Amino acid sequence: MRFLFLFSLNNSGTTVICQYLSAQIDGYLPPFGNYEGQMAPSVRELMRKQPWDTKTSYEWDKIHTEWEKLVAESDKEIFIEGSPPNLMRVDAITQEFGTEAKYLFSACSPYQQIASALYNYTDQPLKKRAIKTMTQRWIKRVSQQVEFMRAFGDIPFVNYDDFCADPTVVNRALDLQVVSVDGVEGKQNTKERSIKNMAPRTIPFLSSGELDQISEFLEPHADIVEAIGYGIEKGETLIERCFEKPAMVHAALQRRIVWQSKPPKPEPAETPDA
Repeated sequence: MRFLFLFSLNNSGTTVICQYLSAQIDGYLPPFGNYEGQMAPSVRELMRKQPWDTKTSYEWDKIHTEWEKLVAESDKEIFIEGSPPNLMRVDAITQEFGTEAKYLFSACSPYQQIASALYNYTDQPLKKRAIKTMTQRWIKRVSQQVEFMRAFGDIPFVNYDDFCADPTVVNRALDLQVVSVDGVEGKQNTKERSIKNMAPRTIPFLSSGELDQISEFLEPHADIVEAIGYGIEKGETLIERCFEKPAMVHAALQRRIVWQSKPPKPEPAETPDA
């Protein structure tokens, strides 16, 4: 194995899973962006043009070569790649890297991902239109993920909640020896260093009514939600479950207060994300 790919949507725990994998195999985690190969200077121009458009083709042979150089310059042997837009190109990546790589699918709760995306990529005041846009984006991209999961049935899948409860599910999925780790480095913009389920700090950024709006838009796509191990729930139920971690809920409410204090900006046609 020369490469290890994690295929997962942005704001879904990709950083912590990749950091855990790095510790398990002493792998090379590219120190660009949120530890993403797409942000390496030598390939960024190749990989950041319409990255979420499935019609955008990449020169994978050139990217492959540049990533090989990065591994060769390090003291590692395995390149760990978790750039979220790779989720849209599983077929092309597996064709290019073949048996030289191992692959893993992952996903978190749609409520957690959408709440995180709204916090990171939109501005107040939060309107139903923004919730609809982010939910439709989730549906489109996770539908593509599920399609690939069905087409590549030999690639294992783990969800974020199971990983947080027991990180070794990743080891079992990929047949990796378990190496004990005390924590992870975390994202560059956070001080969180432990493997901890962040849903109670993320989901309550939204009110129960706003979460119900997500459920409204998800309802026609319940099969996609179920395919990644989750279900459509009432906002009140989601909030009540989060209160098992009251300090994290408090942090979520504080994030909402700070977010709402920011001056509003004109709403872009396409909100950027990873």
